[in-house]
Amino acid sequence: MEILIIVASFVVVTLFCIVFFVRRRERVLKSRTKVLLLDDDAASLKLVQTTFERNKFQVITALQASEAMALIESDPPDLVLVDIVEPEKDGFAFCSELRQRQHTANLPIIMITDDSRRDSKLTALQMGVDDYLTRPFDPEELLARARALLRRSHDSFHPANL
Repeated sequence: MEILIIVASFVVVTLFCIVFFVRRRERVLKSRTKVLLLDDDAASLKLVQTTFERNKFQVITALQASEAMALIESDPPDLVLVDIVEPEKDGFAFCSELRQRQHTANLPIIMITDDSRRDSKLTALQMGVDDYLTRPFDPEELLARARALLRRSHDSFHPANL
């Protein structure tokens, strides 16, 4: 009789876990990874936006750092892509500010830029940028790098895009 109770309890717990994880997976699959793009060049912005949207990412864009920061404050993205050269605030300062804020300190950041100088790459990485990609770039490589960062990000795991 005791074995029957133990087996029944095990079956109930197992079924509960299966239902819980299936429902959780369905919710996650319905959600989409949100990417924020910050670039003052509308043509570059559109190219990256199209690349991500074709791969089922939700994309929000900003042409200025203050606009991007407001978007991040109101509804944080899962990933930020930023150019170095920005009219208001350069990409280095923007990334540094993100790293200094508690709720954005671990937000994955990719810097996309025309600047291939070693000093710029080192500065970006020292400011907390997770990856650095120079133009021209392969859109598939950008997606691969973004997905790799998102996989390592504990709070931003959306299998629908990975």
